[in-house]
Amino acid sequence: MFSIVTTQKILEKLYSERSIWGDIIARTKCFYVKLDTEWWEEDDNALLELSNSQANIINGNDLFDEIDKHPETIANYPSSVFILDIDESKARQLQEKYGVIIQAVSNLDDSILTSVLPRKTFPMEEGENATFGWREIFSGVNDLPSNSIIINDRNLFTNDEIVKNKDGVIIDKRLSGVDSIFNILNEALPKKLEVPFHILIICDKTGIEGDGMRKRKTITVKNVITYLNGLKKQLNRPFPIVMELLAVCPGSSFFPATHNRRILTNYGLLTFDHKVNAFKGRINNASQLIGVNKLFSHENLKTESEPPFLFEHNRITKALHKYLSYLNATTVSSEHEFAKNGKAGLRFDQTEHRMII
Repeated sequence: MFSIVTTQKILEKLYSERSIWGDIIARTKCFYVKLDTEWWEEDDNALLELSNSQANIINGNDLFDEIDKHPETIANYPSSVFILDIDESKARQLQEKYGVIIQAVSNLDDSILTSVLPRKTFPMEEGENATFGWREIFSGVNDLPSNSIIINDRNLFTNDEIVKNKDGVIIDKRLSGVDSIFNILNEALPKKLEVPFHILIICDKTGIEGDGMRKRKTITVKNVITYLNGLKKQLNRPFPIVMELLAVCPGSSFFPATHNRRILTNYGLLTFDHKVNAFKGRINNASQLIGVNKLFSHENLKTESEPPFLFEHNRITKALHKYLSYLNATTVSSEHEFAKNGKAGLRFDQTEHRMII
């Protein structure tokens, strides 16, 4: 869930200003604040106003102490913006190391959360030659730091197959879904990071294996996570990668939340009308509109309502967190199959993904 981590003094100052950052703060529902006073006992202050607007004000004093001792703690707040009283070079250094937005209060820049350039939409017609690819699509959010990604499409691996001869020997692999994941990750992952990068891919289990009755397939969740885990070497990044796959059964309580096709980064949201598997080589694989968004925009900040892309980003991460909490309270394992780093047959409560836990 999106949040802001800062000090009481900075928060009060920014909230009182008529600025884009003031508007962002007014629409944020979670704050970790290094407190100077017992604000709840005072009248007419910024924290009280935010609390009365249903924002959750969390005492962040222990968090700031932990960051002082272990700066890598910052990475565990993947959709938080840290607004700190530090110099700009230190902010850039921390941002690059840990993959989260760090802003020096002396040099605030709202464009990192609001501005998508050069374009926000990519229309495509099925069967036509592609006039753009994943590099162009991600160019609008490549100024965002990142240490995590969630890719959600029920049908990502529907067309992936292993072809065997009559003796059971593999003679061909048709892995369009796996290939798409590589092409996406190759553009989405940063070049440098000092913590592991977390990847979660969500799909329909019957899209991988078939339903066991009307449709059977020659590929399994174990096969898919093996191929996905093999992408780590191809991606050739200088940091560890945690590769996770959540294959959800249609009867699962979480299955309805997987309907929309989305890619979530820490602060970005990509939307797809029909397919995340958008390309077949250099040919468009669907007639659809791909949207590239950050959590806020100047247009949406002019309204009083919650920005729609922030709402959607929070909706998905909250649904995953709720499902994880449900699994932690039950022994149910038939609703899904979870796989991580090449190992299948797990439960989703073994996830490490920092955008969820």
